[in-house]
Amino acid sequence: MKEVRKQAEQITQRLMAHPELLEQVQLLLEEVDDKQDGIANLDDAEDVIAERGREVLRSALESWAKSKAERASAIGNARRGGKKNCAG
Repeated sequence: MKEVRKQAEQITQRLMAHPELLEQVQLLLEEVDDKQDGIANLDDAEDVIAERGREVLRSALESWAKSKAERASAIGNARRGGKKNCAG
């Protein structure tokens, strides 16, 4: 049980760095829990959860792309900042 708790804490920390993905995961869990009994049958559950899964995937890909762009920009800025200006 301690290992599960540790994993949950690690996942939570990582999701906090990606708030849009955190929101989509929360929404997915709400669909899975279906506390308000809004999903009537298996076919509806498949449709609803599959759509929410696509939203999670979309958010994950957007977060990945944003992270890649930020790293590429930081590397580019570091390289430009290290160049000497030659007048000759």
